[in-house]
Amino acid sequence: MKTNKIISTPYEGKFTKVEIHEIESETWEKFPWEVVKRTNNNPVVSALVENITNNTFVLVEQYRPPVWKRVVELVAWVCDKAEYSKEDIIRAEILEETGYTAEQIQLIMENSPKSPGIISELGNTYYAKVIWERANQDLQDNEEIKVLEFEKQDLNRFLASKQKEWILVSSWIYSVIWNMLARGINILEK
Repeated sequence: MKTNKIISTPYEGKFTKVEIHEIESETWEKFPWEVVKRTNNNPVVSALVENITNNTFVLVEQYRPPVWKRVVELVAWVCDKAEYSKEDIIRAEILEETGYTAEQIQLIMENSPKSPGIISELGNTYYAKVIWERANQDLQDNEEIKVLEFEKQDLNRFLASKQKEWILVSSWIYSVIWNMLARGINILEK
């Protein structure tokens, strides 16, 4: 692509905006492209959580209005507090959403796009290890998050059972696990 310039912003809300970009291809053809951005351009952090005491994975399930379904996904949050590191933000979010305290955090994927065909959002994904028992969730008023904990060797069966219940499963879960396996980190073993 030779050029990319914003030609209009038809919508801007509290959290997101839509921009129409003019793209010029290598053959000098110009065409419009819709881009969704966060109004604050803050990155997102997410984490695959493993309870090493129980040899389980911990995921979350919540209703997501854009797809009109409940979705099984990684713990995640927008980095909306500049005074905190991304690691501090994901630790706080793990505690808030699951009740677990992260003992160890390891960066797995950095500045990775999740849906680059339309959303400009980049994020960091972590692998977090938790131990012992969980406390109560400390959710915000508008959050309704179900904690899912299951044995690691049951990953595929568990996620398939969710799909049979018409609950969507984020492909990001598989992306993170594949990335770790490709790097020689076999988290599926005991």
